[in-house]
Amino acid sequence: MLRLKLNKITKTRREVFEELRALGIGVHVHYIPLHLQPYYREHFGYKRGDFPESEAYYDSALTIPLFQSMRDEDCDRVIDEVLKTVH
Repeated sequence: MLRLKLNKITKTRREVFEELRALGIGVHVHYIPLHLQPYYREHFGYKRGDFPESEAYYDSALTIPLFQSMRDEDCDRVIDEVLKTVH
């Protein structure tokens, strides 16, 4: 997991996500805050803004590839592309 410092880069998480995907890096967005899941919105009335810290984490989090068969070269490529994309 990465947590982008959005206040220190000129891109949104979406832009970073799309650029890395275009480079063949399988990034994802996970861990939607519980209170933003449909069940909790519908049954308990939660909305965006109710838990700002959870939302700030979610808005800046990006999952990068991590799996058992990754080689050192794969890891280096992911790191290099992430750094190029955010700078």
